[in-house]
Amino acid sequence: RNPADTFVADFIGTSNLLDGTSSGSREVTVGGARLEIAEMPDGMTPDTKVTVLVRPEEVHVLPGVEEGDNRLHGRVSYVRDVGSSVEIYLDCNGLQIVSQSTPKGRPAVKQGDQATAVLPPTACVVLRS
Repeated sequence: RNPADTFVADFIGTSNLLDGTSSGSREVTVGGARLEIAEMPDGMTPDTKVTVLVRPEEVHVLPGVEEGDNRLHGRVSYVRDVGSSVEIYLDCNGLQIVSQSTPKGRPAVKQGDQATAVLPPTACVVLRS
């Protein structure tokens, strides 16, 4: 669940790997949005280049533009129903975000809709770039 680097993170399966910059003791800027992070690596200083890993099943998608902490706004680029799960792809200011949920838990969005990706602080794993 907590890979040591981006190579391992990419190797073990689909992950959202978001380039950003450390901006404080528990904060990272990604795609113009500030994300609160539950746990930062030791020795992290402001302006350090980082990659934030978030597993697709941890990303929550809300229809429309919903303001709040740890949220990226974008447009649904693709929805894929793979039977036991539904994958929703969002384009958030040039960042590709993938969410995965069960069909029952699927948010009411379709391709072209505006949507908000919520990245919980406990789901954001910071890796040094």
